[in-house]
Amino acid sequence: MWKTKAPFIDCIFCNFGEIHYLMPLTEAQIIQQKLLEQAKTQLETDLKLVDVLAELFDTSSDSAYRRIRLDKLMTLDEIIKLCVHFDLSFDEFLDGSPTRVAFHFQPIDETNFTFVDYLEYVERMMRKVANSVQNEMLYLANDIPIFHLMNAPELASFKLFFWQKTILNFESLREEKFELNVKDERVNAASRKMREHYYKVDSTEIFCGETIDITLKQINYYFEANLFKDDKIALLLLDRLEMITEHLRKQCEAGLKYRMEQELPEINELSATYTAYYNEVLYTDTTILAKLDDERWSYANNNGLNVMSTKDPNYYNQQLAAIDMLKKRSTLISGDSEKERNRVFNAYTKKITQLKQRITVLLDEV
Repeated sequence: MWKTKAPFIDCIFCNFGEIHYLMPLTEAQIIQQKLLEQAKTQLETDLKLVDVLAELFDTSSDSAYRRIRLDKLMTLDEIIKLCVHFDLSFDEFLDGSPTRVAFHFQPIDETNFTFVDYLEYVERMMRKVANSVQNEMLYLANDIPIFHLMNAPELASFKLFFWQKTILNFESLREEKFELNVKDERVNAASRKMREHYYKVDSTEIFCGETIDITLKQINYYFEANLFKDDKIALLLLDRLEMITEHLRKQCEAGLKYRMEQELPEINELSATYTAYYNEVLYTDTTILAKLDDERWSYANNNGLNVMSTKDPNYYNQQLAAIDMLKKRSTLISGDSEKERNRVFNAYTKKITQLKQRITVLLDEV
């Protein structure tokens, strides 16, 4: 199947046995083609689209093939079944509208979409971004990006526990306290893969004072609420936060990303660039824009952690323009900006040190 471009219609060259012909596509056929192409990308490796459609539509393989070849248009009922089965948004395949945006939203809960499911979803998205030929991420960070947390497993585990227990109010954690060395292999596997994908993508991140304050407040809250299995865990987490902060400083200085346990790698054409800005007054929900080849993805935080996503180009361009304007009002802290970088990260380190000293004094009084 090959496409050729025309001013208002696409054409498709079909091969049905020994028959070859050109078929101009109607607008409805173009939408159906896009739906089926998107569905095909989400198939498990051992499945064929024709078999899935035949079962989904309760029809024969020949009838399913006719829909794939665009000889027959899907009914509204079939479109609904396809979208539900493959979790597609039909609005995404219509002509874009500046006033209508279709978002994908899958809230985390304890049964239907668990926290592990969420991490694996993020890992799959990052894998697709990393595997694209041209990729880039823009990240407005009012909290430390989850990819950096993966450099310190203890801190990452704490943040994941905090989100589930305190933000999402999981019933299974109602009486639990945070403790170290509680392992979950699915979580660990998704986290490792997510981090590796992240280090392959060129990134621009914008930080603010709240970027580190949120984690400090969370650690302090658990310490004061007696929600650590051992109160000294608070000091260990602050040590790990200090390590991540220092590694962020080094990545900013180098202008590229690398794992914390690595030495500074040799820079080559495959190195993922890292650009960071600091904004004095930024306070917004986390926003992520991802560019991968011809696709543009936008992610918006909802209720602190849940993610809404869209591929709407108008929304992406509007968000991109807003971020570009924000960058102009921010201070570059990566590359040669040593003075500004040190000012920002010294302030971060000072906040960590102050909380460590305060908790140490309280522990000594016990």
